[in-house]
Amino acid sequence: MYKLKMNMMDTYTMVLRSMKHTVRHTEILIMVAILPLMQLLLLIFVFGGTMHLPGFNYIDYVMPGILLMGIASSASMTAVSVKEDMEKGIIDRFRTMAIGKSAVLNGHMFATFARTLITVVIIITVAHFLNFRFHMNIIEAFLAFVLIFSFVLMYTWASIVWGLFCPSLEAVGAFSYFGMFLPYLSSCFVPVENMPTFLQFFTRYQPFTPIAESLRALFLGQPVGNYLILAFAWCFVLFIVFYLLAIQLYHKRKS
Repeated sequence: MYKLKMNMMDTYTMVLRSMKHTVRHTEILIMVAILPLMQLLLLIFVFGGTMHLPGFNYIDYVMPGILLMGIASSASMTAVSVKEDMEKGIIDRFRTMAIGKSAVLNGHMFATFARTLITVVIIITVAHFLNFRFHMNIIEAFLAFVLIFSFVLMYTWASIVWGLFCPSLEAVGAFSYFGMFLPYLSSCFVPVENMPTFLQFFTRYQPFTPIAESLRALFLGQPVGNYLILAFAWCFVLFIVFYLLAIQLYHKRKS
């Protein structure tokens, strides 16, 4: 019990440390707050007028994709933070101190939750002024929250793995582009049926599509179908894979 309490205190200290770094680094604040807002406004005001989706207002259709892109962009900054700690020798210094072994990585994880919460609040607030409205009951709202939480958890550990694995900060920076590019090859912004045939198989079954389809149906109070099961399955399996890889890479780097 004492070790658990001390590990929780160490994790809390690491979270505060990561959040202070977020405040001090202007580029992280821009990525967290401004970039998702720019993406939302660009899609609605530049492309929204040319898109005609039967049964949907365009902002209702793209809202899940904007949220996922914002979360991915925010969470990808974790990879940069982890890599900076590795290059500066901070993690090696922490290993010589009497702190929990998992406190450093858990600190990055919880700090990512805080950053993504800011991102989600900004996107939803601006979308509200653009006439986006939720049509969820309590159960659908709970399922949407759990799914978003699962996606953040999975993507955060993917970012940690990338930060531990990459040999340089330049390589780590490419991870944010991956999170911004993959949603475009999904149903986040256009229906899968509107894409070329050779892309449809990949687009239909890659992780972003079932997650976006599930959130869209939950937000609008529509039937979810099998997409929700597939979305949770993707998040759970990828979380386990990335978590185990992160622990292995962390201890391998230690040796």
